[in-house]
Amino acid sequence: MRRDCAKLPSPLKQEDFASKMEYTKEPIFFWRQITQLMLTVAEPQTLLSLVARSCAEIFQADSCLIIAGVDSTAKLQASVCTANSSLTISAGQATRLIAHPLLKEVLAAIEPVAIADFSVANQDEQQELLQSIFPARASLGITIRIADRVNGVILIFQSEPRQWSVSEQELLKSIAEPVAIAISFAQQQQQAATTSRHQVLLTQLSAQITQASKSANVEEIYQLALNCLVSALEVDRGLILNLKYADPLYKRTYPRFLPQVKATVSCQWVTTSTSVNQITNLPYHYSFSLSDCPISRQAFLTSPQPLAIAISSELEQQVDSLLYNPEITPSILFIPFLGNSSGDSNQPTVLGFAVLQQTYPRIWQQDEIELAKLICHQAATAIIHQQTLGQVNSIVKERTEQLQRSLEIQAKLSEKMRQYIHELRELNKLKDEFIANMSHEFRTPLASMKLAIEMLRQYKSSPDRQAKYLSILEEEWHRENNLVQDLLTWQKLKSNKFTTHPQKVALKSLVQELCDRFQAKWSQDSKKKLTLALDDRSVSTDDLTIYTDLESLQNILNELLTNAGKFSADDTTVSFQVVQKLTRTEKQIIFTITNLSYGITPEEQTYIFEPFRRGKWATDKEIRGTGLGLALVKSFVEHLNGTIELKITPSQNSQIFLTSFTVTLPQLDK
Repeated sequence: MRRDCAKLPSPLKQEDFASKMEYTKEPIFFWRQITQLMLTVAEPQTLLSLVARSCAEIFQADSCLIIAGVDSTAKLQASVCTANSSLTISAGQATRLIAHPLLKEVLAAIEPVAIADFSVANQDEQQELLQSIFPARASLGITIRIADRVNGVILIFQSEPRQWSVSEQELLKSIAEPVAIAISFAQQQQQAATTSRHQVLLTQLSAQITQASKSANVEEIYQLALNCLVSALEVDRGLILNLKYADPLYKRTYPRFLPQVKATVSCQWVTTSTSVNQITNLPYHYSFSLSDCPISRQAFLTSPQPLAIAISSELEQQVDSLLYNPEITPSILFIPFLGNSSGDSNQPTVLGFAVLQQTYPRIWQQDEIELAKLICHQAATAIIHQQTLGQVNSIVKERTEQLQRSLEIQAKLSEKMRQYIHELRELNKLKDEFIANMSHEFRTPLASMKLAIEMLRQYKSSPDRQAKYLSILEEEWHRENNLVQDLLTWQKLKSNKFTTHPQKVALKSLVQELCDRFQAKWSQDSKKKLTLALDDRSVSTDDLTIYTDLESLQNILNELLTNAGKFSADDTTVSFQVVQKLTRTEKQIIFTITNLSYGITPEEQTYIFEPFRRGKWATDKEIRGTGLGLALVKSFVEHLNGTIELKITPSQNSQIFLTSFTVTLPQLDK
């Protein structure tokens, strides 16, 4: 249902469905009617409207109200149908229905709530609230559940007083289950449609941001994000606030405090609807101190979580005549643009905010907030990438100039000149290899996603094919995201900004989960036919633990198993062993991953743990990778005060070698 109104289909369309069904008070026939509707009606709101009509007909009542979802996370807020006509509910009326006292009374009761006459029951206020939507003097309501979870309410209304019999109350209880199933089905249908629409929107935004990043224009990236937000959420006003800290080295700490921050409106959008004429554009590059704007200050202190305000009553003295006026835009949503983590608190820096406003009270749905977070995350990632790339280019330019000056100074020393030339050629070779690898790793997922999008656009694509291509989109997005995360992690490790969080880790569950996941992944590859064997001596006791950083340990084992899967010979077994070793001075946990591969030359073994270096065999076979994985593994191991060793021994097949990576970590008590 759209936020502005919940509109039922035309009476003719509902009559077409009604003419095909015979209404009866037997629950079994009602089940069949609901099943028929779910099989024939694709649009969720139409489905619930016809279900409501069926309920009104079975009770021979004037109208029926079905509320699908009774909180702020509801995907469908309300569906209303009467026996003779259709109704239109505004967004404000839908909000009042959710907060109506009658609804609260029904939700609080276990059995059906029967009211024969609102005036006799001293509930004139309830009747007055309902009269603004449709006439009602008597009601019969029940809370409907599915899997012991409330998922809606049925309210039967009569325009005249009516005594509800016990049999009618029992009948209402019997039809609650099929209505609950219909609500759940409608919510799933709408969620699937929303997810698909959001995926297309995010893919389009990603392509636009990628193009904008080439021009090195941060404001253009912000504008693209804002356009996407106001289009997807259909708001009346949108702003982008860019934050500039007085202290560039500001680090977030706890308890939180408000730093000296200047907020500037980078871009803005206001609806051109004739019904909204009180909103005005802010001055170009309008700036203010964060401490002078209460609602912006609250949003900063709430970050990294969004700040969602449905109605102005949720605020206390939050009035800013330019940015926020609750009389004009009572609903507002702040979504932060988050940068890299800063300081020891591991809290991300807030780069700015997307501010969305509505001219009527609006409950911000959870899926809307999640979509807005994804859009802002894409924009923030692009901005961080652009800034990082600028820093890298600056460093490369500076180092290149230094090298050139050194070469000029040593020009008369022929031997040293040859050494410098050789080093320069090696650096250029590594640079070309790195650029080629990174270009391939970035373009391949984008090409796959583009192909999947083109196939999805085909009109007659079957659901199975659509699911297949959506799966391709998700898989390639994860691949692209993992590559970016690896580069950012490497930057943190090399700049000593990486922090660990030691904790007690149960090894048996960790190892078993890894084995199950990789075995399931490899079993899908019918060509390579790899198997994963966990050594019988591994984690033999349930209480074997290690006190270390869980995320770093997971990254180490995940990368080594991924590496083994890439380079193992076909139809071979990867061995995974975890043992405890006791010495006179300490306890150790030793992880060993062994596989049969085509070998690593002695020369390659000397730089196998260096970043962006790949073996000739991997390059010739065009195996995916950037040469960063083992470098990250070694850095993680060193941060955990451990060691890693590589051992290669010949096998019976002269072309295949037994390759073992052994990681030794101290087993600390705490």
